[in-house]
Amino acid sequence: MNKVLGSTYPESKGSLLPVVVRCRRCSFILYSGEEPLAPIDIMKRLGSRCPRCLSRLKDKPVEIHLRSRSRKFKGLRIRV
Repeated sequence: MNKVLGSTYPESKGSLLPVVVRCRRCSFILYSGEEPLAPIDIMKRLGSRCPRCLSRLKDKPVEIHLRSRSRKFKGLRIRV
């Protein structure tokens, strides 16, 4: 079992959805991958600023968008 953000899930390849982290101001892709990263780790890599618009990055998400690859489910938007 792997631990991701405080929860456990069985190990299986391809079960995780891709994770994309974007700048809230300019939508620049700050991180993209299969393994979720903590926001603080992304900030450390980029120096706490967006490389495109130089806006200050926050250590907690403002919005979370969930999208499915299925056409039946269009997505869900959550304001944090």
